[in-house]
Amino acid sequence: MEMLGTYSNLRGGGNTALTLIEDARRCQQPRQTPTGNRNGKTLQERVKRLSEAETAALIEAYKQGATVYELGRRFGIHRTTVSEHLHRAGVPTRTVRLVVLSDEDRERALKAAQAGMSVRRIATLIGVTERVVARTLDDAGVERRTYSARLA
Repeated sequence: MEMLGTYSNLRGGGNTALTLIEDARRCQQPRQTPTGNRNGKTLQERVKRLSEAETAALIEAYKQGATVYELGRRFGIHRTTVSEHLHRAGVPTRTVRLVVLSDEDRERALKAAQAGMSVRRIATLIGVTERVVARTLDDAGVERRTYSARLA
């Protein structure tokens, strides 16, 4: 009995183990709303459904060049939902275009890299992203110098 009293919370005042467990249970009770969720809306109220006119406008805007990200923000839906609307309507979606350097820019990039210029500086010089320059150098088998390598 003495050992039980030494190693348990049962002989304290208000902080017994049972009291602590009961307090934890009360804190974990979810707030109940008529619909069963925090914002009080049903699933049908939370889901944004486009009307036929909105769907037609979405498709037309995509055909005019708007991206799925822009359309998602404009219509208040997720970008994948935009893609689903386009797919259901049979609209061919655009793929990301791979930027390829011209022969002249490719030679400039290779010479600059061989001279020790960093990928960042080459990209600025040519007017493309660092990723395009890095891919070009990797394809040519040229070792590239990155900004972080210069700091080391």
